[in-house]
Amino acid sequence: MFSKKNPQKLSANDLRSSRYGVPLITVQDPQDVVAGQFRVLRANIDFAAASLKNFKTVLFTSAEMSDGKSTVAQNLAVAWAQNGKRVLLLDADFRRPTVHKTFAISNERGLTTVLAMHDQPASLIHSTEVPNLYVMAS
Repeated sequence: MFSKKNPQKLSANDLRSSRYGVPLITVQDPQDVVAGQFRVLRANIDFAAASLKNFKTVLFTSAEMSDGKSTVAQNLAVAWAQNGKRVLLLDADFRRPTVHKTFAISNERGLTTVLAMHDQPASLIHSTEVPNLYVMAS
């Protein structure tokens, strides 16, 4: 837990992420080694899920902030979309949302308004520059 005596400091990467969203290496430099590792991760998840009947959802979580959940989720979503799958990326991080910053969409309405105000989800889904990738802000 955080205490007033020992406040947690944000690293330079955290500050960049909170201002501009996460870097999408899978879009910016698809031939980069890191982008390749996201494709490997995508393939491993697809292989592990092959025995499941209706595998449709992946959730990324961790015990600590700034562990890379948003970076992994967003780059993996791009990797799946680049592989021809239709992907809907939901930003369920209500404390430090980044999807809206990464994809330059509004964060005024999104998952929270669907849950709390019963908005229609389809009206809050945004297309992106990546074919097959759709996003919903938090």
